Amino acid sequence: MCKIRVFLTCFFTAVLALAGCANANEESEQQVDPQAAVYQIAAMNNMPVAIRHCNREPGSGVLMTFDDHGTPEQVRAILERLRMHRMRAAFFPTGEWVLRHYDLMLQMRADGHIVGNHTHTHANLVELSANDEPAFYGEIYPVEGLVNTQPMLLRPPYGAYDAKVVQRLSEKGIQICTWTADTLDWKGGSVDEMMDYLRKGNGGHQLPLGPDAVILAHMQHPHTPELIDAVVQYLDQMNWAYERIS
Repeated sequence: MCKIRVFLTCFFTAVLALAGCANANEESEQQVDPQAAVYQIAAMNNMPVAIRHCNREPGSGVLMTFDDHGTPEQVRAILERLRMHRMRAAFFPTGEWVLRHYDLMLQMRADGHIVGNHTHTHANLVELSANDEPAFYGEIYPVEGLVNTQPMLLRPPYGAYDAKVVQRLSEKGIQICTWTADTLDWKGGSVDEMMDYLRKGNGGHQLPLGPDAVILAHMQHPHTPELIDAVVQYLDQMNWAYERIS
């Protein structure tokens, strides 16, 4: 009888433990950041490094990137600060912005920066790829005289892409370029807060700032010029290189 009691005790203990693991797994699945699936898809296509590091060779140094749009004053201030530090950056403006500020796009190129594609209207390419193929290709705005990399770099809005998007763009000779470290500047935080995000990462798909990192920022944030100063100061402290204008 004692042996039976021992057996039953062990049995129910094991059942409860398994149930606890199942509940933990269910909670974990519910808390998964949907953006993480983006990088899982990239891993399945064996392209996480190329995508997150913008097709750059290891040892290239930290690359700051700027998305979307900005007022002429904001963009000129960013360009001036980059010149001051001799920092080479990558810009991913929307096509709508380029049409209105072609002179600033040309200045980016003249200063030696990378200019890539960010779609015409900041559209979600995953949704278009599934529902509207003509609109999908229409969002990749005309690039002759605009972008200056080979293959052309495209920053998908929201960082959203899937296997179908990867395939369609690669067929056109287009390389997806995302990022490794995020300033989260869209939250409207201070320079100190943005630097804190960069130093710590988020424990998931956004990594802490380190050698060869690709930093996501936006041209329209009011504190972006000061952020550039803070990033350069931190990289110098850590003895990490960043891409420089030759």
